[in-house]
Amino acid sequence: MASTTISICVAILLLISAPSYSSCSNSTMSSGDTLFTSESLGLRYCGFTMQSDCNLVLYVYGRSVWDTNSYGRGERCQLELTRNGQLVISNDGVSVWKSSFQGEDDNYVLKLQEDGNVVIFNSNENGVWFTNTSVSCS
Repeated sequence: MASTTISICVAILLLISAPSYSSCSNSTMSSGDTLFTSESLGLRYCGFTMQSDCNLVLYVYGRSVWDTNSYGRGERCQLELTRNGQLVISNDGVSVWKSSFQGEDDNYVLKLQEDGNVVIFNSNENGVWFTNTSVSCS
């Protein structure tokens, strides 16, 4: 009985102490937009963060669930969604990571969704790139 009570208390504390990204004003970015070092897209308990170590990380309840594995490749990195739908991380103008998708010039939108998946949509609202993460942000 005591171990059950302790487990419940620990679970409640984890939920209470989980970072909330609700103060982030945006969960989307459009072609040409840039996410600078230490900036995040946020949706409730999910954050898509361009870290100072040059790694782009998707956090859910403070736990990393996806990243670009580009840590240590710079200190002033930024993420851009290009006009051809590609995500590019660069450090002082030098590319250190690119997403696999590269299409025609279009008006792309990257969305951090309620289901924890990050998706790039083209102007026809077709998903062209995904993090393939499926975790609840609420």
